[in-house]
Amino acid sequence: MPKVVFVQPFKFSPDGVEIIEYPVGGASVSARCAEVAELAGVLEGPEKAASKGAPEVKS
Repeated sequence: MPKVVFVQPFKFSPDGVEIIEYPVGGASVSARCAEVAELAGVLEGPEKAASKGAPEVKS
């Protein structure tokens, strides 16, 4: 299970029925939860920092 650090509370449903609420801080989560949390922008780390910058301009 990947270990992640949430920068804001995050709710995830692994099966569409049960909802797991993760508080701010570290947690061991499923690979799918980590993927969804990354896409939602609620994780601390390089991928979060990179997404905060201005978009790259290609010439």
